[in-house]
Amino acid sequence: MKQLNLVSNGGFYFEKTFSIFLLICIFFSGLVCTPVNAETAVKEGNCGAEVTWHYDGIDTLTIKGTGPMYDCSTKVKPWQEYIDLITEVVIGEGITRIGNQNFMGAKNLKTLTLPATVTSVGKYATYKTSLDTVYYSGSEEAFSLITTDSYNEPFNNSTVNYK
Repeated sequence: MKQLNLVSNGGFYFEKTFSIFLLICIFFSGLVCTPVNAETAVKEGNCGAEVTWHYDGIDTLTIKGTGPMYDCSTKVKPWQEYIDLITEVVIGEGITRIGNQNFMGAKNLKTLTLPATVTSVGKYATYKTSLDTVYYSGSEEAFSLITTDSYNEPFNNSTVNYK
């Protein structure tokens, strides 16, 4: 019976086949990588002296820290490049004020979660949003004491759920 020797010529056949296999694997592994773009990238930064923001890359903006948020201008917000993707804003315990124009123009913003530490909402903060639901960690009485500056109809007309 004749025997087939695949390792003839010093293993040349094996080395060549293995090299081709590796090249194919490397080629296809590059095809399954997901590129990072503005819609999937996770971003964060400062939006107050002791306040930070974090965008999850999907639809939620989270604000954490202590004290007031900075005021923003119409087109200059730290999260401006994600403004059309934001549907929910979660503000953490310790934040005391939502700054002027902070979420203005977030046309898809529907839900806002507020801690009992928030005592005021700056002018135009929720202007031109679709805000319709607020989750508030304090009492109904405490919520009624939050001062809202002008042009916050979406906030003022939202359904408030008390936790």
